[in-house]
Amino acid sequence: MLCVVNELQMHIAKDFGYKFFLKSPIKDPYILNALIDFGVSAARISGILCHSLDYVNTLPIEIRVIANYSDSIFGYQKMCGAWFRPEDLYKIEAIDVCEFFHKDNRDEQALYRIYAENHEWPGELNLIIKDIEDKDILNRMLPPEFQEKRSNCH
Repeated sequence: MLCVVNELQMHIAKDFGYKFFLKSPIKDPYILNALIDFGVSAARISGILCHSLDYVNTLPIEIRVIANYSDSIFGYQKMCGAWFRPEDLYKIEAIDVCEFFHKDNRDEQALYRIYAENHEWPGELNLIIKDIEDKDILNRMLPPEFQEKRSNCH
């Protein structure tokens, strides 16, 4: 699958019959629907779409997220950001591919172990989630139903 960065590349990929997705995260459902109509095979979602997972689960394409990046929603990066805890990510049916924001291979390996193997993180969320503004949110203090409440709070 190709990751394209602009409209020209989208047209070339479509003309050659390649599966493709846009590199930029999609935050708006109307833009996402237009891209699906155009022929994308996947979408990296963010913003409000990460809080509309029932809707996202009905889409006919592969859904990708960057799980540890607190992409802001309406300027808020705190608890409203488009990020996912390790405890919750593997339970979400709408997400097909999880990617990580990282600086080097050691970070990627650690994030993989936390998210894909351990499925938990007891420490401060800002240590694994980039750009989360709240520096002292202990993940182990959040209730188990935390993601369920966030999943469709649009």
